[in-house]
Amino acid sequence: MTICDQKRSAMHALYSHQLASKSDAEICALRLAAKPLASSWGSVGIINLAGVAVVVKTIPLTDLER
Repeated sequence: MTICDQKRSAMHALYSHQLASKSDAEICALRLAAKPLASSWGSVGIINLAGVAVVVKTIPLTDLER
């Protein structure tokens, strides 16, 4: 594993832990507070997670998925 791969894996573990430690309500609040970006379907925004800008997407669910 290269140093770049190790760094990417460590960052993934950090962000994964950050998200996993949040409740559904906290994640919804992050998404609602996101800086919006242009989008043609659903919505796209940017949140700050552990000091890093992360793109978040919200897409509509189909009736089957609900």
